[in-house]
Amino acid sequence: MSFFVNEPSLFPIILVIHKLYDNLQKQILSKATLFLTFASMRKFSKRFFKWRYLFYSVLSAWFCSLVIFFSNPKKTQQWLTTTFQGKVISLNESNHDPEFCQVHLTHGWMMNDNVLGHWKESKQNGLEREPLRKSDIVRQVNKGNLIEFTSNEKYFIDTMYYSYPFARPFVKTFIDEMWTRFQQKLVQTDLYGTKLVLTSFTRTKSSVERLRRKNKNAVKCSTHLHGTTFDISYRTFMFNRPLSEGEICHLKETLASVLFEMRNEKKCFVKYEYFQTCFHVVCRN
Repeated sequence: MSFFVNEPSLFPIILVIHKLYDNLQKQILSKATLFLTFASMRKFSKRFFKWRYLFYSVLSAWFCSLVIFFSNPKKTQQWLTTTFQGKVISLNESNHDPEFCQVHLTHGWMMNDNVLGHWKESKQNGLEREPLRKSDIVRQVNKGNLIEFTSNEKYFIDTMYYSYPFARPFVKTFIDEMWTRFQQKLVQTDLYGTKLVLTSFTRTKSSVERLRRKNKNAVKCSTHLHGTTFDISYRTFMFNRPLSEGEICHLKETLASVLFEMRNEKKCFVKYEYFQTCFHVVCRN
């Protein structure tokens, strides 16, 4: 080492040798890269040329089919129709009638009995005289023509501002059967034991007049005056925990299906009230 330090004249030779070594190394790396690139390209070309005959064959068949089709399209279409058993659709006309979207109607929407249609029957099965005030209802209860409804394990009596929780005895029989059928449809679900909410029963003429000032849908000759009618909510249910929106919709449809069945059995008239979120039920004796 001391020899090279003490001989400055050897420095240029060392630098030249070092430079030549670097150039040689770069050339070797470049040639190796070119060799690898060429080898990979050659391998790819072998794979390509291996499948080129198949590619050319498919392309030629597709081109020939186009020429045959456009040279005589009617015969080609007939042949395709015969071959595929009529599954080929005509190019100009469809071989099937258009199908329109159908709206799914729930049981609730299918129950829209007219009040005038069942008012006469409700009048025959109801009270002889329409109550004018609450004292008239109490008088009918003492005679046994009306019975009182209270909240129990089956249903809940909601707060009533325009009616009183009294009705004809056969109305209680109907509600008990409705609740039994309702629970039978919920046996296999987590909603078994859900209580129904009754929102309205018998009204008086004075309460009907007060209701008509607030609710434009209320009629003067209401079947609630006969003691044969009650309203049941399809939006509110009593359960041991809060109900989700999906569960409420399921309970609504279940209740509607029960009323729909009993309606078809001629046990009641039902009107689906959209704005009041309840079913208007008129029991038939």
